[in-house]
Amino acid sequence: MNHALALSLVSLVSFVSFQGRIIVTDNTASYEFGKRITFTLTVNSAVEVQAITLFVLTSDDSRTQVTEADFTPGTSVTATVERGLRDHPVPPFSAVKYWWRVADASGAELTTDPATLAYEDNRFTWQTAQRGVVTAHWYAGDLAFGQLAADIGAGALERINRDIGAPPPESVDAYIYKSVKDLQGGLELGGRTWVGGHADPALGVVLVAVPPGPEAALGLERDLPHELTHVLIYQFTKPNYAAVPSWLNEGLAVTQQVQPDPTYRLAVQRAQSAGTLLPLTELCGAFPVDAADATLAYAESESVVRYIRDRWGSAKLAALLAAYADGATCAGGTQRVLNTTLAGLENDWARDVLQASPLSNILRRIAPWLLLFLLPLIPLIGLAFASTTKTQRHEDH
Repeated sequence: MNHALALSLVSLVSFVSFQGRIIVTDNTASYEFGKRITFTLTVNSAVEVQAITLFVLTSDDSRTQVTEADFTPGTSVTATVERGLRDHPVPPFSAVKYWWRVADASGAELTTDPATLAYEDNRFTWQTAQRGVVTAHWYAGDLAFGQLAADIGAGALERINRDIGAPPPESVDAYIYKSVKDLQGGLELGGRTWVGGHADPALGVVLVAVPPGPEAALGLERDLPHELTHVLIYQFTKPNYAAVPSWLNEGLAVTQQVQPDPTYRLAVQRAQSAGTLLPLTELCGAFPVDAADATLAYAESESVVRYIRDRWGSAKLAALLAAYADGATCAGGTQRVLNTTLAGLENDWARDVLQASPLSNILRRIAPWLLLFLLPLIPLIGLAFASTTKTQRHEDH
């Protein structure tokens, strides 16, 4: 090969290499909490950039969202993609992963490394304090308040771990709102709804509403252990966390509260007197949306879980979680671990805790079906009564 040909080949290779080189000069993401996330990419290329595609993956969606960016082709372009959060909400305090693919007219392509946007409730300026794996975040109150939250959270994790043997997560972030209104606003903007607390166990994030002040310790000791229990149950049962019955999940969470809710015992007593206790089979899935029924669901769940602990010990609660982690059904878990059906567990609980007779439990369970059976007979009973009355009057005359 002569010298001139070699130079020509080197020049051609250099030209193709330069021609296909795409350079990213800006890659950013910003957001307005609850409203929108804006992704921006600026690139330069020796030839015209013809296609830019954005890929987004959020913690609550296993599918990657793919969006073709709308831009004017050129050798130096900026593409912007806006994600509306009202129609496509993102969980508060989650991580949004995103990356881009760029193609130019030469056929060259560039895929950027994945970047992560921390989607936090930036309506407030958060302070932080830490104890162990727990980081407390708060915006109202002094450093002592934040450290108190971190201390209570760390102590709760140790206590829950001893009780059910759930491995602690690598880290937990506890966000302390000063009011239910502030908390609810953040959850609604993130596509969630709740009342006094919330946990995203997969994220290791808990949210509670506790204002600073003389009663702060009571509120934190009530709410933080409850939400942290869900995080540890997730650690114990993933990837089958969704299989854990609500009565066990919420019942364990309520029993971990240092400050019990006095309304729960009263709710169970009133429901027992009125014959309106909720069957355990109805507490396997989501709890009722009605406030009174939801309170009763929590109250019954707490009472049943305490009954299991008192009768069989905490080891059986851990064994139940293991059974559900293994894929057991709601009824199958109690059969496998406690050697009883859900109905049997409910009857034993009612007898031993509520002092209800087995007959009353049976009647309560079949009452709806008995009513359906008797309804069609009411007209016949009425006719029979009327006929008897008419006959009696005829005989009297």
